Amino acid sequence: MKYLNPITWLEKMNGAALDMSDNAAVTLLRKKMLAELALSEGQVLQVAGEWLNKNDLLQLFDCVQSPAQFSYYQQIKADPVLTNFLETGRITALFIDTPLYKDEAFLAFIAPFYGPLFTTAVLDSIKQREVVTLQYLFANPLLLDAEYMKTSFDSIFHLLREQYQQVEQAKAILEKNNRYNWKTVLPYLDHIQVQLLNALPGNFQEFRSDYGILMINFALLLNRLNRSTAAAEILHEVSSLKTITYVQEQLAMYLPQVEEKAGKSVTWGFILDSWLGRKLGQMGKPTEWGIKIGVLVLIVLIFVLGALFEKPRKLPPDIATFEQSSDFDGSRTYHTMKYVVAALEKEARKAKLPLEERMADSIQTGDDPYGPAFMDAVRRQGNEGATFVLPAFDHNLTQLPEDSDMAYQDPQHRQSVCVFNRVSLSGIVALVQTPDSFYSRYVAEGDSVFLPLPLSLSRIYFYVGTGWDPQRTVRKGMEKVPAYHLRGSFVLSLYNSSTFLRRSCLQFNLDTTYWKTSNRYIPIEVRLFQGQRLQLKQLSDNSNGMEMYEGE
Repeated sequence: MKYLNPITWLEKMNGAALDMSDNAAVTLLRKKMLAELALSEGQVLQVAGEWLNKNDLLQLFDCVQSPAQFSYYQQIKADPVLTNFLETGRITALFIDTPLYKDEAFLAFIAPFYGPLFTTAVLDSIKQREVVTLQYLFANPLLLDAEYMKTSFDSIFHLLREQYQQVEQAKAILEKNNRYNWKTVLPYLDHIQVQLLNALPGNFQEFRSDYGILMINFALLLNRLNRSTAAAEILHEVSSLKTITYVQEQLAMYLPQVEEKAGKSVTWGFILDSWLGRKLGQMGKPTEWGIKIGVLVLIVLIFVLGALFEKPRKLPPDIATFEQSSDFDGSRTYHTMKYVVAALEKEARKAKLPLEERMADSIQTGDDPYGPAFMDAVRRQGNEGATFVLPAFDHNLTQLPEDSDMAYQDPQHRQSVCVFNRVSLSGIVALVQTPDSFYSRYVAEGDSVFLPLPLSLSRIYFYVGTGWDPQRTVRKGMEKVPAYHLRGSFVLSLYNSSTFLRRSCLQFNLDTTYWKTSNRYIPIEVRLFQGQRLQLKQLSDNSNGMEMYEGE
């Protein structure tokens, strides 16, 4: 059933705002429109691009004369996000918070309009792998009565079962023919698929758990066929899937075995696949080719460079993640930062559905949501970090000619990182840590912010999500300062934001001599890679005066 808000349409017909309580004005407009209709060719009128016949007109006028329906249409008109969804079938934000959306009479009224659009949007989001849209659809109240909810959920279950059966069939074929191209079903086993399933409400918990078991069994089959790296990646995705405890217990039983057989940590598998595989194998080869080539290159590098891998690798132009660094161990901010990152990582893994009523969008670019409370917790630790020693800057680094391009030079923002948010419908909180201090900055969609860096060790974490809730508080306090509870987080996580937090962490060590004379700043873009995964992009190749690494 097509949604037409009679208040909006009658005002368009009138050419100005119309007082619907003025019966004389409404009756006069009705007579005028019916007269125009009678004189029109084909007995139809075009209003704002829509063709209306006599029956359509009479229904619009009848709706505003019903007190209950008129009230419903008024409140829908006051919610621009809901109005846009009913008119276009697209959703990009959250509805207003009102008890009306839980009222049974209202649900019965709106379900015929909302139900078909909602079902289509959910099915399209799953098919087109649009995680953010699906999260919004289920983050908002489900404006469905019992009948429409059953119809909608039946359609969703049908599509999910089709995907389940495709994976099941691929597994059966692969068991008989180990040369079968199983990667045709890889989209149903990856991070995006897990996020899509996690966005679904509790009604789908049993299906999610069954799907988790299927992913485990598929991974174990790959492991038996000596595709252990791919198997381990699939099992790690299962760890993020919201399932019953039994599934996670099965995962914990098999994952160590698969990782051991892979012969390397899963972290290194990700590095070789995402970086060396991308740099050396961009000819459409399967991802294992990137790993095989990477292993050969790694062996050569070990012999040639010896101890190179005892410290983090330098950041390539397209950034890839790697092993942990302990440069901040023992610093004044170490324990507080460890608590904050773990808390945000846990928050990002939560689907956070349904929404809490206190959710608000009160944060703006440049705001510092965490800094004051963080530093208060640091001060409460007393002499923590008193013996910390800064690592020395490597002055043997080659200094390359400076860029002639002045695009990334600004005396007012010299010695800073400029973060550009290029992820649609997202906000970013950049968390800047030094051994002695901390601050954070919010960056809205399409905006940017400068992050001044000290002439010493520092690192930046990127927390990505949508729908900022300043009141959301982490239940568990910091171990060393129990009174400190992290407050404020995103309502919805986006893409791979839970793993992106640590893997995208940028570590800097700046050269004092160089930055005394340079007006340069360091441009970093947060973007989507192939529309599926968050990624950092360094917008300038100039690396003079700094050591920069990625990964915690």
